[in-house]
Amino acid sequence: MKVAILAEGQFARATAKTAIGVLRYAPFEVVAVVDSTRAGKDAVEYVGVGAGVPVVASVEDAFARGATVLLIGTAAAGGRIPDGYRPALARALERGIEVWNGLHERVLADPELAAAAERGGAKVRELREPPGDLPIGGHRARREGVRVVLTVGSDAAVGKMTSRSSRRCAGRGSASSSSRPVRPG
Repeated sequence: MKVAILAEGQFARATAKTAIGVLRYAPFEVVAVVDSTRAGKDAVEYVGVGAGVPVVASVEDAFARGATVLLIGTAAAGGRIPDGYRPALARALERGIEVWNGLHERVLADPELAAAAERGGAKVRELREPPGDLPIGGHRARREGVRVVLTVGSDAAVGKMTSRSSRRCAGRGSASSSSRPVRPG
């Protein structure tokens, strides 16, 4: 799997939190960041991570680099898909490129994007939808050797994910490290 990150006009530290987290911690290859306003340089020059990941001008440039997934890498006000992203998402979906969306607004709720996905046979992964087999609540037995760290914040963009991911990476390889993300429940 090769991922391109869509961050059109917003690839900066203050606006591309999702993109930065993916560039820093993703276990898969990121082949490009799409932002025509910053194209031609390396991602690390804009956000401090992502050395070797080029910023390209269009989703077509990302496809040419082998992208099989297009991830929305910014968070817009109200969790809506920015209008400027819709044409790029439609082109990706029409080509059969899978789209990963972490925004509150669902990609397939837009009739034009849903039609593009159908024409291209593309999948959409809505990252805010819990898996159907996720156990909810209950009194599960303790898991021996597992340490659970609850990360809580009162607002978005306070660093919950970054803090958790940093702790996870720091613990890899140590004898006390059996940490992995656990969804609340």
